[in-house]
Amino acid sequence: MRRVEVAKLEPVYSHTVKINDKVRIDGRDLRVVDMHGAEDRSGSKILTLSTGKRLRLPPNQPLTAVRTYVEEIA
Repeated sequence: MRRVEVAKLEPVYSHTVKINDKVRIDGRDLRVVDMHGAEDRSGSKILTLSTGKRLRLPPNQPLTAVRTYVEEIA
C-alpha cells in the first residue's frame, strides 16, 4: 500500500468552512486565514482571506473548497 495526497472539490457553508481551507472565488483559490461569526447572529461568517480581503459567507450560500486528503492505494 502507498499513501497519496488527493485534492477534492467540496461545497462548504458557513458552518463547515475551516481555517486553512482553499476556497475558489472568481477562479482563484484563496486560503481562509481567519474567521468569526457575524455580529448580527444570522449564522453568517466573516472570512479573512490570504489576500487580506474579508468575505461575508451567509449560511445557505456554498463556496467551493479544495481540500486535500491522504488516501492509501494498493
